[in-house]
Amino acid sequence: MTLRRSSALVLLLGLGACASGGRRGRGPTELELAPSAYCRVTAAEGLVDWNGTTATLCPGLVAAETEHDGLGGEGCAVHVVDGSGGLRPTGITGVRAAHAALDGRFVVWGWDGRLAIDDGRGGRTEVAPLALDPWLDAASGRLVYVAPSGEGSALEPGDDREVVLYDLVSGARTGLILDATAAAPVPIPGSPDVLYVSSATGVASIVRIGASALRTLTNEGATAVEQEFVPAYGRQLVFVDGGDRLIFAAEYESDTIWSLDLTTGEARELGPGRLPALGDDGSVLATNATGAECAAHYLEGRTP
Repeated sequence: MTLRRSSALVLLLGLGACASGGRRGRGPTELELAPSAYCRVTAAEGLVDWNGTTATLCPGLVAAETEHDGLGGEGCAVHVVDGSGGLRPTGITGVRAAHAALDGRFVVWGWDGRLAIDDGRGGRTEVAPLALDPWLDAASGRLVYVAPSGEGSALEPGDDREVVLYDLVSGARTGLILDATAAAPVPIPGSPDVLYVSSATGVASIVRIGASALRTLTNEGATAVEQEFVPAYGRQLVFVDGGDRLIFAAEYESDTIWSLDLTTGEARELGPGRLPALGDDGSVLATNATGAECAAHYLEGRTP
C-alpha cells in the first residue's frame, strides 16, 4: 500500500536521528515477569491500559469500553508494576493511560484527549491539548502521538492529523507525517524509526517511518480485507529481538497474538491471547484465551 494524497494528505517532515539508549532487546519496558507475576497484573480489576511498568485501573471498566463517549475517568488510577506483579499506586488519578519515564515523571493521557507530563508530585506540563494514542519509549525519552494538523482542533474521522514526535529531555517537537487516517504511533526501541497505523487505502496497514522515507510493512496494495490480511495493533504490544520484532494483540472478533518482523515485514499468527508481555524465561506471555492456565507462552526458547 502506498499512501495517496487523494485520500490522506501525506508529507514527510523528517525524523530526528536520535538513537534509542538503553539495552537493545527491550521493549517499552525493562520489566520481565514470571507467569505468576504476569497473572497478578492481568487479574487486576479494571485494567484498561498496561504498557509494562505502568498500569491504569478503572474499576468497573474493561479495556474494550475505553472508546465510549462520555467517560470522565472517575475512579481511574495509575499504578507502577513491579517485578512480582505488584501494583503500587502513584497518586495519579482520572486519566485514561500513563507511561512512566526514567526520571520519575509520567506521561499522562486524559479522557478529554489532553496529553501532559506529570512530575510525580502533582505538577503538570501540557504537551498537547488534544492527542490520540500516545506512546513513550522510556529508554530514549521519545514520545509519539497523533494530533490535529495545522489549525485543526478535532480528531474526528477525515480531519487532517499528523504523527508528532516529542522529546522528553529537550522538549523539542517534530511533525513526522500528515495522514488523515493516522493512528497508534509507536517509537521502535533501538532505532530512530516510528511505526504507525494508516488506513489511507481503506485497509488498516502498519507503516514504518524512517528518516527520509516510509515503508508499508503489512497489507501493501490491499483495498479490502482478504485472506492474507494482517490485522493492525492497538495498545497491547511489546518489542523483542532488539526492537526488530513487534508482538501484538489483534483486537477483533477474537483476541489473537501476532508477530511482525520489522525488517522484512513478515507477519505470522502465534495463537490466541491478549496483553503480551516479556516473560522472565525469554518467552512472550499472553493471557490464555482457551486454556485453564492464566498465561500462554509464545516464542519459547528465544534469547531475551
